[in-house]
Amino acid sequence: MNKAKKQIRSWTALRKKQAALRRAYATTEQANDALWKTSSNQKSFNFISFVVCMAFVVYFVQYEQPGVNSLSGVFNNEEEDEIVTPETFTNSCRPRKNIVFLKTHKCASSSIQNIFTRYGYRHGLTFVLPAKGSYIGHPEPFNWSMVPDARKFGLRYNILTHHCRFNYEEMKRNFPNDVVFVTIVRQPVELYESLFSFYSLHRFYKERFDTLVQKGKHFGMCPDLARSTVESLLTGTSETKLIPNERFQLGFRVTGTKL
Repeated sequence: MNKAKKQIRSWTALRKKQAALRRAYATTEQANDALWKTSSNQKSFNFISFVVCMAFVVYFVQYEQPGVNSLSGVFNNEEEDEIVTPETFTNSCRPRKNIVFLKTHKCASSSIQNIFTRYGYRHGLTFVLPAKGSYIGHPEPFNWSMVPDARKFGLRYNILTHHCRFNYEEMKRNFPNDVVFVTIVRQPVELYESLFSFYSLHRFYKERFDTLVQKGKHFGMCPDLARSTVESLLTGTSETKLIPNERFQLGFRVTGTKL
């Protein structure tokens, strides 16, 4: 009898263990299924995201060009639209078509001249041009007798961009009333350093620029340089024309001369 009870208890305990194992196995299977589904969904999501990103990159590289199939307008917000709307500006401007650009030496004036020339060409404007070379009447102040009278051809000058000596009253006489005057001036020391290299003044001074400045010899040679400059202006030889005196180009008189 006791032996039978022991067997029953042993069998009952075994059944409980088996039931517990089945429950544990079922729980593990559910966990594995959930994990597999999550991993599969994540992989699918990552793959789809990658495909979409690559498609956007390919589209952007191939088709995103200014004014052609551009996406730039998609990203404009209302604030940016307000910035580019003319009504939001407190000041306004309008294109100027009548310009006198007093071209100065060694001041990047050729670059600015190029811009004005292209602008005038594209808008069909009329230029004041020298008969030859790149100077108009230098070293004499500008005078309209130095250039053809555009009115004979039914035209009116719009732009002057060549080297000439400033003469305000004479210049504005044959330009429209809204003509604007523009020039460039440069810090004198920097201008002199640029001139020293451009005109090879080391041959004149028999010194390099750095040693010349260190020794201070330029103070003693200034009168010689000034005298040479005035003489070159009077003779008009382009090889020694050290005209790039900004005061002279702006129309101021040269002391001790008729210029």
